[in-house]
Amino acid sequence: MGVCTMHELRSSMRPRPVFWAILGLAIAIRLFLLPIPNTDDDIVFQTWSRIVTVEGFHTIYDVYDPVENPPRECQYPPGYLYVLWLVGTFYQHFFSHGFQQETILFLMILRLPTVLADLGLGVMIFLTLGRWWGARAAHVAFAAYVLSPAMILDSTIVTQIDSVQSLLMVGTILLLVAGKDTWAIACLALAALTKLQAVILAPLVLITVAGRGNWRALLRGAAASAAVFFTLALPFILNHKTPELIRTLVTPVGTLPFLSGNAFNLWWLVSGGHGWQPDTGPFLGFLTPRHLGLAMLGTAVLLAVCRVYFDRSRDSILLGAAFTCFSFYVVCTEMTERYVLESLPLFLLLAPSARRFARIYGLLAVTVFINLYLVFPLLRISPWDALNLPHSNFFYYLQPEVASPLPVLSLDSLASPTISRYISIGVSVIHVMMLGYLAITVTTWRRSAPHPQRLPDS
Repeated sequence: MGVCTMHELRSSMRPRPVFWAILGLAIAIRLFLLPIPNTDDDIVFQTWSRIVTVEGFHTIYDVYDPVENPPRECQYPPGYLYVLWLVGTFYQHFFSHGFQQETILFLMILRLPTVLADLGLGVMIFLTLGRWWGARAAHVAFAAYVLSPAMILDSTIVTQIDSVQSLLMVGTILLLVAGKDTWAIACLALAALTKLQAVILAPLVLITVAGRGNWRALLRGAAASAAVFFTLALPFILNHKTPELIRTLVTPVGTLPFLSGNAFNLWWLVSGGHGWQPDTGPFLGFLTPRHLGLAMLGTAVLLAVCRVYFDRSRDSILLGAAFTCFSFYVVCTEMTERYVLESLPLFLLLAPSARRFARIYGLLAVTVFINLYLVFPLLRISPWDALNLPHSNFFYYLQPEVASPLPVLSLDSLASPTISRYISIGVSVIHVMMLGYLAITVTTWRRSAPHPQRLPDS
C-alpha cells in the first residue's frame, strides 16, 4: 500500500458532524454532573487552592495539620498547584473576594480543569488514530473514551487530577512514538512533577531513546526536565522551602501504608475485600506485601522494557506503556481506585491494531466504572437542586444532625454491602487474570499484518 497523500491524511483527521455530536453530548453530561458534591477530596482541593491563592505557594508544604482543618497538609508535587492557583485567582477575583471556600460554585470551577483535560485527551486520541488508521477508527475510539461512564465519573465527581495526569502520561508516550524524544522526556518530567506515579514510565522512555542512539535527545531532555523543575520550584526556593518540596518527591512510598486504598487489585483479592490493612507486616518470610508489590512491579517494568528494546515499533511502545501502568495498579500496595485510569487510553490507542486490545479496553471500562462507583456513589439529587445546596461536602449531607440528610444512590442501596464486597472481589479476579494475559501478550504478541502506511510521525 502506498503512502497516502497530504489531502487524504487531512481528510482522515477532519472532524465529521458525528464528532461534534459526540463532543457536545460528552460536554453536556459533564456539565450536568458538575454541581453534585462528593467525598472529602472536594474539600482537600478547595483548601489547597485557597492556600496557594491567599497565603502563597511557599506555605502549602508547611508540616502541620490542625484539627479544625485537616485537609491542609499537601503531599503532591508542585505541578498542579499552579492550576489550583489559577482557579483560585479566578474565583476570588470574579466571585468571592473573601474566598468563601466550601461553595458549590467554587466546586464547579475547581472541576473544570479535569473536565477540560479529559476532553482534551479524547481529542488527542481522535487526532492520533485519525492520522494512523483513518476517520472511522478515530470517531469510534473518541466516542468510546469521552462517553465512557468511568471517565465521566472520574472527571466530574471524583474531584481528583487523574485526567490531567493521563493527558501528560499519554502525551509522553505519543511524543515518544512520534520520535520527539526531547519533548517526551520533558513531558514526562512535567507529569512526574504533577503526580509522582508518572516515574514508572521513565525506564521505558529512557530505554527507547537510548535504543535509538539519540544521546543528544537524552541530554536535551535532561536539561529541559531540569528547567521544568526549577521553574515550578522557584516559589519554594525563594522562600527557603526547598526541603519541604523535596520531601514530596522522595517519599511517595508509605504515604498510604495499606494493602489497597479501595483499588480492586491483587491485594484487595488477597485481603478478601478488606484492603485497609497495613502493608508492612510479614507476609512471605521476611518480605512484606509492600516489598513483594514493588518486586512484581520491577518485573513488569523489565518485561515492558525488554519488549521495547527488541522491538521499538509503535505498538510495542504503546503496549509496554499500557502494561506498565496497569501492572502498577494491580500488583503494588498503596493503590487507590483511580490509579488504573492512565492505562485505559493506551489500550484504546492499541485497539485498531488487534481486537484483543479493543476487548481489553471494553472490559476495563466496565470494571473500572464499578470500582469507581463503589467508592464514589452519587447523592440522589438533581444537579439544579445541587446548585442551591449551602455546602460542597458530600459527607456533610449524610450526617444525622443535618435536618434532612440526602439519600445516596449506590450499589449498596440497590443490593447489600456483602454483595457489593463480592462484586469488588470479582472485579479484582478479573484484573489479576487480565494482567497475566497481558504479561503473556507482552512477551509473545507480534502483529499479524503491517500498519497502513501513512506519512511519517516524526
